[in-house]
Amino acid sequence: MLKVLFTYDYELFLGENHASAKEVLFEPTEKIAIAMKNDGAHGVFFADVCSAIRHREEGLGEYSDSFDEQLKVLTKNGHDVQLHLHPNWYNSKREGDSIKVSPKGYKIHEFGFDAKTFRSVPNIISETKEYLESVCSQAKSSYRCVAYRAGGFCVQPEQELFEALLNAGIVIDSSVNPHLYSLNTVNSYDFRSVPKQLNWVINPKEGISVASSKGILEIPIGTARLRPIEMIGHRLNEYKLPAACLKGEYVKSEGGGSAKVPKAKSLFRRLFAYRNLSLDTRTYTALFNDLEYIYKKHKLKENDQYVCLLCHPKLADQTRIDNIRYMIQELNNCPDKYQIVTCADVYDDAVERGVL
Repeated sequence: MLKVLFTYDYELFLGENHASAKEVLFEPTEKIAIAMKNDGAHGVFFADVCSAIRHREEGLGEYSDSFDEQLKVLTKNGHDVQLHLHPNWYNSKREGDSIKVSPKGYKIHEFGFDAKTFRSVPNIISETKEYLESVCSQAKSSYRCVAYRAGGFCVQPEQELFEALLNAGIVIDSSVNPHLYSLNTVNSYDFRSVPKQLNWVINPKEGISVASSKGILEIPIGTARLRPIEMIGHRLNEYKLPAACLKGEYVKSEGGGSAKVPKAKSLFRRLFAYRNLSLDTRTYTALFNDLEYIYKKHKLKENDQYVCLLCHPKLADQTRIDNIRYMIQELNNCPDKYQIVTCADVYDDAVERGVL
């Protein structure tokens, strides 16, 4: 069986936000959560805790209070809240009634790993994990923060970072996008050399490219590419959602470059390069075809494996919310092949099977 996680990067825009936090984040998240629950499913919301901490430090606690309250509502309603870090918030300053987000520190590694430093990586992880647990345990006493997704997928070099995660009790990672890479000035990652299996355990000393027996369980964001045989009889626009109306701007480097995956040069590579299984950009029909391919490729009739779909509430207009609902319905129509789960479910299952 293929167990599918609907994962949401719960965050503001990391450039300028052109609307209130309510419009950018809180209202679309509420609509997503209600839509999922109405279809009998629960999502995983990877919460950018650094934004809440920094707003409160800068005297803008109204945002932080709303952030906390929504996480409690999500948890109470059966959704899963886990850790997502954009630590460049710590280098950002208040300007009037908002915070101007700095690109400095976008990669968590820039804060160093010396535990004696106030906001080094180990201390950031401990602080934010404790923050999540203090908030979400108010809605569910058994809540635990066990999973992490890196801001901008920036986990490399991963050895010290994963060691810090393990030391904090975080045993699941969902930052890897197999086959993808980005080498720009804001974020950089290279996932072209990872194990071929869908899930694997990462030992911090060996890194993400080696499957180990003990360490952090990787549940990657699914990737796939268009397969010519499946395009017969279809138009390309049946694979791609219309562009979202952005309510903000993406983070930019100090030199002005934005944090996006570099585009392939040729038309062929643009069409057939690997891309995320993203509910932000791709139709549910295209994503379901990708999951069918993954199911067959990894022979999941005999095995259970996990994969993440990616979404961002800040991009979630009604078209995308409908796309989420249709995706849930497609998966629910095949209960012998697919099951929608959360990181908390994965953790319980992995502990029971002795994987963690």
